[in-house]
Amino acid sequence: MVEKRQYNGLTWIDASCPTPEEVRALVAEYHIAPSAGEELFTPTAKPRVDLYADHLYLILHFPAAGPNVRTGGSHEIDFVIGKNFLLTVRYESIEPLRVFAKAFEVGALRDRGEKNGAHAGHLFSHLLKSLYGSLLHDLEHLESTLIAIEKSVFDENARDLVGKLSFAGRELLASKQATRLHHEVLTSLESSGAQLFGEDFKDSLSGAMGAYYRVREALESNKELLHELRLTHDALVSAKQNEVIRTLTVISFAILPLSLIAELFAMEVQGKPFTDVANGFYGVIILMLLALASIVVYFRYKKWL
Repeated sequence: MVEKRQYNGLTWIDASCPTPEEVRALVAEYHIAPSAGEELFTPTAKPRVDLYADHLYLILHFPAAGPNVRTGGSHEIDFVIGKNFLLTVRYESIEPLRVFAKAFEVGALRDRGEKNGAHAGHLFSHLLKSLYGSLLHDLEHLESTLIAIEKSVFDENARDLVGKLSFAGRELLASKQATRLHHEVLTSLESSGAQLFGEDFKDSLSGAMGAYYRVREALESNKELLHELRLTHDALVSAKQNEVIRTLTVISFAILPLSLIAELFAMEVQGKPFTDVANGFYGVIILMLLALASIVVYFRYKKWL
């Protein structure tokens, strides 16, 4: 589906899951370079930016997010930025683009500076800033989740906590992998965009660059918090395992003398005490209880219990 929106002399064309015929029509209509046009048909592993005579071609990946999206993947967005048009091509539903579309339709960009109508580079900068803002919101939500885990780390069920930490780690890794090359691409875009649109493009892009840096800081902050939570969780699990092992060792050591006494009185030999004595069985039981009491007193003295 291809949707066209116009504002202040600019056209934004948003192609969501376009057919090959729709892509070819867009390439022909906006005179997109053949090499860039071919890239619109297939996914690309790494982001990049290419400068052509009258437009820029840019590929960026963003982490997949949303209630109906499986965590761990990324969405690719292809941008073609001309003098008076911006083309976005994607093959997944991306929520920040839908939100930006609403702002575009109601003219909310009007209050973001009078230069918006100069060229599509300004429009692209606002769109990129919106994408990073959405990603930052997701990272802030992840940080809140990690803080909640931190508060319950000492009384949380270990199995549930492992699942929550793993899910948070997966979300963080997806965001980090998707945006790991954005700095290099944005730096190249700043130079290429200045050649095409003029030096004022750098000022326009600075807002998006600032949003990216905030995303990067949030990623590092969440990474450190997740690392500390995992270390704390591992230490608690290790302490619990050591406690269980110590308890089992104490029980085994306490049972060993009792088993030895039972085995001795089970031997078929002459002269065995309590054999011909009335209530001899209870005498053996009292002897075993005395041995157990002695062991418990000794363990408490050694502070093993």
